[in-house]
Amino acid sequence: MTHEDVKATSDMVAGMLQMNDYQIHILFDFGATHSFIANKNVTKLSKETKKAEKGFIIGTPLGETVETNVVFEGVELTLMGVN
Repeated sequence: MTHEDVKATSDMVAGMLQMNDYQIHILFDFGATHSFIANKNVTKLSKETKKAEKGFIIGTPLGETVETNVVFEGVELTLMGVN
């Protein structure tokens, strides 16, 4: 998804997020039920992942699907002072 695609929709924001000491590129979808993070960012944060009993099938903004059963729990996301 390009920055132009994100600008064309009102329910997504793209940008940079400071997480611990790392700058991470984000695509935040206000209509999504879950948040996702790239494996390389999980590695940077030194947090453990867990395997969910049931997997997830995720529809991407580009109309594709991705399957996973890996979850990253206990991460609080604060945007503009709101948890």
